Amino acid sequence: FSYNLTDSIGGLTSLLGVAYTGSEIWVSQFNTDSVYIFNSLGQFQQFIEIPGVSRLSGLTYDGTNIYGANGSTTIYEIDPNSRTLSNTFTIPSAAIYLTYDETADGGNGGFWTGSFLNTPDDLTLVSRAGSLLSTIPNTSHGLQGIIGAAVDNTSQGGPYLWVFDQG
Repeated sequence: FSYNLTDSIGGLTSLLGVAYTGSEIWVSQFNTDSVYIFNSLGQFQQFIEIPGVSRLSGLTYDGTNIYGANGSTTIYEIDPNSRTLSNTFTIPSAAIYLTYDETADGGNGGFWTGSFLNTPDDLTLVSRAGSLLSTIPNTSHGLQGIIGAAVDNTSQGGPYLWVFDQG
């Protein structure tokens, strides 16, 4: 699918993080506590702020919960049904973006994360508890402004880690 979500909310811009749950599209607005929820047809459903969660930039979904990053070392775990914060954990370095990788940590799952604020930006893989599992150093990938990432375990020849680089 392809939707212009800014049209659905009256032209509001600076939308940054996105997570798709299979029935909802959650989108964060840069530098605010705002989260916009759309249905799977791209139609605006509601605006929320989640107590205990601030300034989300990156969002990802593991099949049960939504996880958010905000440029700090804290990762927020959010229950999408109750729309409440259910847990937090700390990672080794600040994260603007994150994406869930179900194959990480021997199949236990983990998160690829990083922050263009840490230029040059290494791509780091952390466990669901926040422990460092692996790093792809900037000297290997050479990108300078990564702002988003997605794991692709379905495309032929993969798995792939796709990144959006502002540089």
